[in-house]
Amino acid sequence: MRRLSLIIFRFEWQQLTRRLIPVIAMVCFVLMGSYSLYNGSAFTKRQLQGIDSIEQHFLEHRSALLNRFQADTTTKEGKLMAVQAGIPQVVEYRNPPYTVFPPSRLSALAIGQRDLLPYFDIITSKRNDLTSSRTEIINPEQLAAGNFDFSFVFIYLFPLLLVVWGYDVYSGEAEQQTEKLLAVQGAALKPVLAFKLLFRVGCVCIIAWALSIVGFGIHRIAGMSFADGLYWLGGITLYLVFWGMLVWLVILGGKSSHVTLIRLVGIWFSLTFLFPAIAYETVEVIYPVPSHTALISDQREEVEQTWEIPVGELLDIYYENNPQYVSLRSPSDTAQYGNRRFVAYYDLLDRRIRKHAEDYNHRADRHYDMLDRLGWVSPVLQMQTSLNTVARTGPDDFAAYREQVSDYRDEWVSHMNRFMLHDRKLKPADIAELPLFTFHEIPGRANRVFRSVWPVFLWTLILFFLSKRKTL
Repeated sequence: MRRLSLIIFRFEWQQLTRRLIPVIAMVCFVLMGSYSLYNGSAFTKRQLQGIDSIEQHFLEHRSALLNRFQADTTTKEGKLMAVQAGIPQVVEYRNPPYTVFPPSRLSALAIGQRDLLPYFDIITSKRNDLTSSRTEIINPEQLAAGNFDFSFVFIYLFPLLLVVWGYDVYSGEAEQQTEKLLAVQGAALKPVLAFKLLFRVGCVCIIAWALSIVGFGIHRIAGMSFADGLYWLGGITLYLVFWGMLVWLVILGGKSSHVTLIRLVGIWFSLTFLFPAIAYETVEVIYPVPSHTALISDQREEVEQTWEIPVGELLDIYYENNPQYVSLRSPSDTAQYGNRRFVAYYDLLDRRIRKHAEDYNHRADRHYDMLDRLGWVSPVLQMQTSLNTVARTGPDDFAAYREQVSDYRDEWVSHMNRFMLHDRKLKPADIAELPLFTFHEIPGRANRVFRSVWPVFLWTLILFFLSKRKTL
């Protein structure tokens, strides 16, 4: 059997390299894969440059802020800067903290939702979670079509390469009547065809592996582990094996080249476009995505209604919600534009808005949870989820980032309120100790990868057992 496989592999290599259509197909897919790597690299590079720019501006503003403490008080401008130095509102305005959702090395291969969702935020005690996200302007046509990254090329187009290379594995033998020759010599046809298809699937795997490994080294970004590389290569191999088994099952139907090709293209279209579209539309009907416009409208109403609350009543609510500050209460609290009035206003506004956000997130979670449950019927959706999980570009990763941003904002507000409520200024040492944001990877990545991959593995096993029961 080993000798037979080597003979077939050598013969198949000669056949593929001497025929024009397979060679053109291979060149086209290598070019598309290379361009997708370039496109993903350019996108990731823009985000890295944006993060570098934010960090540089933050350091420059921090230096300018500290220089205010040493301003020349002999001039009018210098006196004003010295007076303002250390005022909490001025510190926050002149040098606001920031958060970043940095790309991983594999983000260049699977952009996921990084083009739709913000990768940085500017934090202030006045900002709430429902304001428009900060991100760069993107061509709406590109948003509609999606990014041409390697995961798109691999998941949607590489199966076509298998179809082009594999549809005539049997029909080519039948049309040339070489299968009769094998029968005369007593050789079984099915193992020969299996080795032929296995060689072609192996060639596609090598192309996908080579492009992936090139993608691994495009950016020297921290965050990629050896396990990530194994998850990625293992996932794309399983996906190609699934499509190989699908091609093999159709080939065993014993039909002509044209019929086999039409069936395979129809299956490819159904799995990559039709079934996912049906799943999306079904979920949209049952659990539609809540309107973000309505959410913003509710926010604006809360802003107006909260501001109209009398100062005394507003402060009563604040001290009731924050009993640790009751000892600070004094007659001067009722100042119309005092620090405590603003602290109380933003505290209550934040509490009210979060109730709307919780309702919005609850309805959105039901939508995405059902979509995730329906995803098992589509190996294409499952593989996209898996690759985005490995590349840290999926919705779960962004949700973790938003949660960490919310926690950091609470920490920042609490820290600054200590100065505002006590009517204290910050000193240079206080500024140096202001909290900074650090993004932490969410745990359980391996479990999430396996959870998204197992349906593809299950479908592959089903196809394998079906092919075992089928004969030519």
